Formats: sequence, C-alpha cells, structure tokens
Amino acid sequence: MSRYARNDVLKTVRTYLKFTQRELAEEAKINSTYVCQIETGARKIGHRVAYQIWTALRPAFDDLGLTQEDLLRGYREVVW
Repeated sequence: MSRYARNDVLKTVRTYLKFTQRELAEEAKINSTYVCQIETGARKIGHRVAYQIWTALRPAFDDLGLTQEDLLRGYREVVW
C-alpha cells in the first residue's frame, strides 16, 4: 500500500517522452528506483529532486502545460 498519492504528473511526462523510468532517472541524474517509488506513491518527491527533474525535462513540461508545482503536488490542479 502507498504512503503517498501516486505522482501522475511524473508518469505523464515520462510517457509523453516515451522514456523508461531508467531513462528519466539518467536525464534527471537520480536513481531509477526513486522514480518508481515516486510514481507509485511509496515516496514523496522532494523539492531538490523535483527541481532536478524539472530542469532536465522542462521542454516536455512546457509542451504539456505542466508546472513545477504540479510535479510537487503529483497532479494538475484544475481551476474552474
């Protein structure tokens, strides 16, 4: 069972880029196990790691209209 909510933003960006978890980890210079744990909710993403991912994959975030705050939250907040 997950301690935290799944991070759908990270998985969305990863699948948009057609990256494996290992490829995303290499781009962001983090451990691939950590990517899996963030996506499944076993671990919460920290600010430093979110910044590393955001910096490495910023064009994809921009293409998808996602922000660094969305990544930290794990989902996109829709305001009506």
